[in-house]
Amino acid sequence: MLRSSRPDNGRQLTALPAAVDAEAVGRQVDRGCLRLRLGLAFVEAVDDSSAEEIVKEGSAMMKVQELEPLYRSGNDLPWMPFTPYSETVTVKLLKVDPVTGQTVAMLRVPAGEGLGIHNHHGTVIAYTIRGKWRYAEHGWVSKAGDLVYETAGSQHTFLAEPGEDVEVFIVLEGALEFIDPEGRGIGLENWRTFLERYYKHCEGKGLTARDLSRFS
Repeated sequence: MLRSSRPDNGRQLTALPAAVDAEAVGRQVDRGCLRLRLGLAFVEAVDDSSAEEIVKEGSAMMKVQELEPLYRSGNDLPWMPFTPYSETVTVKLLKVDPVTGQTVAMLRVPAGEGLGIHNHHGTVIAYTIRGKWRYAEHGWVSKAGDLVYETAGSQHTFLAEPGEDVEVFIVLEGALEFIDPEGRGIGLENWRTFLERYYKHCEGKGLTARDLSRFS
């Protein structure tokens, strides 16, 4: 190897090799030409119709499968006792998502009654359909048409106001943990336990259970 005698920022620059192996370079060029000829031959072997089919198949694979809207009549789904937390509070399970852990349900609480202390492991959206209710920990009262958003990690005690039974549409993310007045856990509810409660209730009542976990 030859080195330049002119320094560049104190470094010696390395020059190109004085000699090149022409035979090795020739072999590399020959192999490249062969690969190119084989590729062109393959393209020429594919007629226009075959090429069109290949393009169509590729396009179909790139498309995202579209799911049909999910319709489910609420009349086909039963109200179930929300035991062991209450003998009078009932829930109607509408949809569960095992992937995200989401539970969509209706909650019905008789006027003047409540549903014990509970911790939210995820967020909750509650839309009041009828009646009035509140949390013992807050000063507001939710009425028909009101929306309540509950953050993850919060703790609440559900109380139905006197006068009219309460119905609430709920979207629950993650788990709901019920505790006793001393702070000891007495039960954990998530999409799986809600779904098991639904199947058990249908079996006991002789009802046909639906797949509430499907997407369409």
